[in-house]
Amino acid sequence: EAWPFVLVGLLAPLCYGGEGTYVKLRLPAGMDPISVLLGASIMGVLLLTPLVATVPGLWVPFPGPWGAAEPGMLVSGLPHAFAYTGYVTVVGMGGPVFASMVAYVVTVSGVLWGMLLLGERHSPWVWAALAAMVIGMALVQPRR
Repeated sequence: EAWPFVLVGLLAPLCYGGEGTYVKLRLPAGMDPISVLLGASIMGVLLLTPLVATVPGLWVPFPGPWGAAEPGMLVSGLPHAFAYTGYVTVVGMGGPVFASMVAYVVTVSGVLWGMLLLGERHSPWVWAALAAMVIGMALVQPRR
């Protein structure tokens, strides 16, 4: 009865691959990752501001006095910006297929963090699946 979750698990690599392909095809020649992300951030602000401004409780005024939410957004936003800059760089240098390997690294990291932080223990089937993933990852090479 758990087979639908296999399909859910396939969504992450599909989305990473689709996003990497889109970024690679639409990346203007000579544009660096920081400029790409700045443009994406500006577009995000322009598209989401009307929604955030009209739904009660979503707007967080940054110039105003800071509560608990603002430092949390800053602390989570900065590493995200660095990670996504690295991802766009890898897409540009190694290609979208190589960059989509991030999904598998995230999966292996999630399993290991779950064991470390939550005390999770896994069956031999999970370890066999992780071993197959790592072997598959080793077979993928960056674009030349």
